[in-house]
Amino acid sequence: MAIILYLQGRRSTSVEDLANHFGLSIRTIYRDLIALGEAGVPLVFEPKQGYSILKGYTLPPVNLTETEALALSMGGLLVDQMVDASISQSLESALEKIKSVLPDSTRAQFDKLRTAMAVTALPVEVKQTPISQLQQAISENAVVTFDYQKPGGKNERRTAEPLGLIHYLARWHLIAWCRSKKDYRDFRADRMSNFVMTEEKFTCHNTFDASKFILNSMPVPSLVGVVKFDTVSTDRAKREWWLGIAEETPCEDGSILKLKTVEWLWLARWLLSFSVSATILGPNELSECINAEIDGLLAHYQKR
Repeated sequence: MAIILYLQGRRSTSVEDLANHFGLSIRTIYRDLIALGEAGVPLVFEPKQGYSILKGYTLPPVNLTETEALALSMGGLLVDQMVDASISQSLESALEKIKSVLPDSTRAQFDKLRTAMAVTALPVEVKQTPISQLQQAISENAVVTFDYQKPGGKNERRTAEPLGLIHYLARWHLIAWCRSKKDYRDFRADRMSNFVMTEEKFTCHNTFDASKFILNSMPVPSLVGVVKFDTVSTDRAKREWWLGIAEETPCEDGSILKLKTVEWLWLARWLLSFSVSATILGPNELSECINAEIDGLLAHYQKR
């Protein structure tokens, strides 16, 4: 079943790829492929391409295990906090369909778990540009046009080739090739309006990978600040500092963390939120930066 699902999700794949994916030997994969063929699964082999399943072949209805159903319930709860109404409605409909095919005992657990879980994050507000339209445009390689609000309030009409969606800093961002600027651009979805998915299709950018794009576009943290956090604040610091921790050294009343950063100002402003729960141990540049920020804050509020 796992091999069938894997093959159905791809145009073709090699025996080596199957062996690597499932952690099996090539000999075992060949044996399993023979068994599938004998069971009536229409396998197709093409030289230099690999194996695939004849188009149109379908599996019987999927039977979820108890743990799979409960995992989907939790996944649905988390996703619901990160998308707008266009996705939430489809998600709710999909979960209801899943629940309808579950055994009675599992369905009861499914319902209980959905009412027993909650998240405190505020759900995404309904935006003018539904995420579902962006998903459709990406999947269909459709050129899109929209008005984009730049910082300051000015709108610009953009024509773009949508490539991927990335969620960070509590917002969805469309990564696209902007024809207007002739370069890749990161568009915040909540700043888009008058969105139109045109009939025009684009054929390039087929190798775009959102995960690789994030890695390549992330700033490289070349600086390291050494900070001691008390016991209570250590956990928060480890969860929040997104540029990475080079090293952690536990001590009697907390931990010493070596925090990677691109510039001292980013780290200094974040450390201010810890008040006296964090103590800078080095380097001097970080201490000087946070002292300058404190002086600026004092000057700002003394004017009031």
